[in-house]
Amino acid sequence: MHGAPVASSNATCLPEVYGDAAHYFDPLDVEDMAEKIGEILNDPKLRQKLVKAGQKQAAKYSWQRMAEQTLQVYTDALRK
Repeated sequence: MHGAPVASSNATCLPEVYGDAAHYFDPLDVEDMAEKIGEILNDPKLRQKLVKAGQKQAAKYSWQRMAEQTLQVYTDALRK
């Protein structure tokens, strides 16, 4: 977590991963992308909101938990 606000494409699984911690743009619309990045650069309140939301969102993920869950899936599969 480096405290950077995130501008992200609204495509694929990115909104599911980033939740409300990103400012989304249409990846097929260059003007929308530039607009969303500009909004982050020019709006200190939006930047701060995204930074705080990003820290909260990042805390939901951990390599330790992912490893434990992956091991559990393998263990369950071997027992069947």
